[in-house]
Amino acid sequence: MSLFGPFFGAWRACFPGDRGPAALAPTPGPARPPAGCLRRFRGDSRGNVAVIFAVAIVPIMAMIGAAVDYSRGAAARAKLQAAVDAATLTAARNAGRMSDADLKKAVERALQGNMIGETTTTLGAVRVTKVGSSVRVEVDSSMQTSIWGVVGINSLDVNVVSQVRWNTPNIEIALVLDNTGSMSSNNKMTELKKAVLQFLKDMEDIRLTTEQVRISIVPFDTLVNIGTGTIGTTFRNSNWIRFDTTDLPTALRTTQQNWRGCLTDRDQPNDVNDATPNSTATRYRAADCANDALAQMNPLTSNFDTLRTVIGKMSPSGNTNITIGMQLGLATLSTGAPFTETASADPEVKRFMVLLTDGENTQNRFSNSSSAIDARAKLMCDAIKLPANRITLFTVRVIDGDEALLKACASPPVDNMSFYFSVTSAVGINAAFKSISDLITRLRLSV
Repeated sequence: MSLFGPFFGAWRACFPGDRGPAALAPTPGPARPPAGCLRRFRGDSRGNVAVIFAVAIVPIMAMIGAAVDYSRGAAARAKLQAAVDAATLTAARNAGRMSDADLKKAVERALQGNMIGETTTTLGAVRVTKVGSSVRVEVDSSMQTSIWGVVGINSLDVNVVSQVRWNTPNIEIALVLDNTGSMSSNNKMTELKKAVLQFLKDMEDIRLTTEQVRISIVPFDTLVNIGTGTIGTTFRNSNWIRFDTTDLPTALRTTQQNWRGCLTDRDQPNDVNDATPNSTATRYRAADCANDALAQMNPLTSNFDTLRTVIGKMSPSGNTNITIGMQLGLATLSTGAPFTETASADPEVKRFMVLLTDGENTQNRFSNSSSAIDARAKLMCDAIKLPANRITLFTVRVIDGDEALLKACASPPVDNMSFYFSVTSAVGINAAFKSISDLITRLRLSV
């Protein structure tokens, strides 16, 4: 039975010869029905559900369309925003060197690449402008509606804006690199050298001025070789170093005259902090370079050719003491002795440390217990990550090593960015450093 059946039944009761409501037009016919019949017709509600449904269906569909299509629109806008942010970041890396036209082309290329496979939205106008020291990107797009079309709304605007600083701050990076004997296996040292050389090139490419990016390199095993200094800055005569080595293991003992540039752990608790070396307890400890193969480190410099020379001299040998490597890495990013090249007083400078190792701690001047040395390394990591230092710490585990320690050492994730990398083969070192390069560039920019 039709929903309108009761309605038509009431009508025919008053107009027996009529065919329905269409007969309302004036035509010759029988006498007007009794008033009581009309009152009954007006009061009969048996067909109202159908009438009300017919009237309400349009706003109901509009509300359903709003819920569904607005939800789809929000998802499309989020995807487009991520794609535009990434394109803006990519273009902003070299914005200082690019004309407005080239900058727009770079944004459009990156955006098209980021939107491959995305069929929900249709891109419209892309506007790219330099606003002061920033790049501003505005993108118009639209999304075809799925339900709103029944009420005449066939598309929904999906427009986003992204803005990134292109006048980027200076960067200081300490590379703390495992040079122990285990790095000779599985081609790890060869791949490490390739990866760091490419990393240096990537960092050179983002410089707008020579001094904008400065890097230190700290090869380590159980010691760090800082060298004996240069003419005018002879380290052996400095007041931040101790040569009273009779309390050290025999293999580490040396004299001021015979010292060849190596340092071992400072006295505890200063082996795990950056305390100013101004007393017997806080000074750095000279040690004999029992391992002549350990490459000499280089403090912060913008001379990348010098850094490449250090990389070329790296050779695997000796046992592992992560703590000493990180302590000297921190020293290159701090104003106090033994290195003063940093601009740490400048809060705008972005600072990073990259620790790479392929093994577990095996030896320091106090112990051969991995767990005991790990405890010192963890304290050193905590000292590096103190808010006052403003250092982001990346850690890279190559095949072997204490995963729990290195995860704990890395800076906490930020916006889904992880600063811990686990490499399962030597060739993966390059990918890890490439990711670190990209993250440093991203962190350097402000959205």
